[in-house]
Amino acid sequence: MMMELESSYSRHVDIYIGAHHYAEQAGWEIIIDEFADHRLAELRGGEPPYDGVIARSNETLMKHAKAIGLPVVNAWLNSPVADELPGVFPDFFEVGRLRGEHLISRGVTRFITLTADTVGHRMEVEGFRHALAEKNYPCEHIEVTNDVSHTIEQWHGIEKAMDRALAQLQPPVGIFAGHEMVGRLVAQRCRSFGLAVPQDVAIMTGCNESAFVEQPRPSLTSIDLDSEQVGYEAARMLHGLMDGRAPHTEKVFTPPAGVVVRESTDFHVVADADVEAALKYIAENFHRRIGPDDVAREVRLQTRTLQNRFRKALGWPVATEIRRVRVERAKRALAQSDRLVADIAEEVGYPDPMRLYEVFRREVGMSPSAFRKQRQNPPGLDGARAAGPSRASHAHE
Repeated sequence: MMMELESSYSRHVDIYIGAHHYAEQAGWEIIIDEFADHRLAELRGGEPPYDGVIARSNETLMKHAKAIGLPVVNAWLNSPVADELPGVFPDFFEVGRLRGEHLISRGVTRFITLTADTVGHRMEVEGFRHALAEKNYPCEHIEVTNDVSHTIEQWHGIEKAMDRALAQLQPPVGIFAGHEMVGRLVAQRCRSFGLAVPQDVAIMTGCNESAFVEQPRPSLTSIDLDSEQVGYEAARMLHGLMDGRAPHTEKVFTPPAGVVVRESTDFHVVADADVEAALKYIAENFHRRIGPDDVAREVRLQTRTLQNRFRKALGWPVATEIRRVRVERAKRALAQSDRLVADIAEEVGYPDPMRLYEVFRREVGMSPSAFRKQRQNPPGLDGARAAGPSRASHAHE
C-alpha cells in the first residue's frame, strides 16, 4: 500500500484499515511501501516484492506497474492517472447532496460554496447544487485553493476571497467549504465581521478530520466519508485483478456514512422572533430538566401559543425540539468519546440512563452503545460489505 500514511489526514489511514480488514479475511500480507513507484522503477528484470498495489497512484507507479503486469487499484480521485487505472473512491456527488440537504433542513435559503478546482470538489458542488435546485435556491461559487498555507500569497488570497463574500452576504447563509482548513478560516473571518456561527453563517466543511473540525469552537459539521469502506472495496477490486480478471478503468464510488452534526449548523432559521428565542433557550438549557412550560415562560408566551407557533415555524412541537437537541448532543458525545453512557445521559438532561436508552432507540433506531460502536468501528468490514456489489460511477465521472 502506498497511501501517504504519514500525512495528517486520517482518511488515508482509514483506507489502510479497511484494506487490512479485507486482507485478514483473504489471508494476505499487507506491505506498506510509500516508495512503491521508485521500487518498481528500479526493478531490472527481477520479481516485484508484492502481487498487487493499492495506492494514491502517480504516473511513475502506473507506468512501471503496467510494464510488468502488476495490478494497481487507485484510491486518489484527483490523481493525474485516475482515468487510466481502476479505482475506488467516496461518492463525492452524494457527499455534496447530503451537505445541501442538511443545510436546507436548517432553514437556510442562500448559499455559498468555497471549493478548489479538483475532480472531487467539482462532483461535490454538482451534488450540492442538485439538492438546492429542487428548492430553486441560489448559490454563489468562489474558487479557492486547497493549499491554504502553501504560500503567504495564497493565504492572503483566500482571506480576501472570504472577506468579499462575508462583506456582502445577507444572513442567514449556508457555506460549504470544501477543505477543513478553509472551513476553519471561514469561522475565524466570521468573527472578524461580527457574524455569529451558526445563526448568521452555517458552515459545513471537509471530510470529518477531527484535528480541524472539533476544536476550537465552534466545532464544524462535516461528512463521514466512510474511508474504511473505500479501502475494503479497493482490496476486493485488487483481489479480482490478481485472480486474473483483465484490468479495467472503471471507477467505483462508495456511499458516505452520513452527516456529523456539530455546532456550526446546530440551529434552525426561523422568521418568528419568539420561536427563535425559544430555540436559543433550548440550545443553552437542554441539559436541565426543562419542558414546554419552562420554554414558554422564558419567552413570555402561553404554552399553547408557543406550541402553535412552533408547529407553524418548524413543523414539530416544543418537546420534540428539546428531545432532538438532547439526542444530537448525545450522538456527538458517543461518537467522539469513550465516556460512560450514564454520564452522557446526565449531561444531556436525562438523569436516568434508561430514559436516554428509550429515546435513542425510538429516535435513532438503535441503543446508544450500538450507535457508538457503529460510529467508532463502522460495521460490515468482517464480511457484510463483501456480500453485495459496490455502487458504480455516474456516467459523467
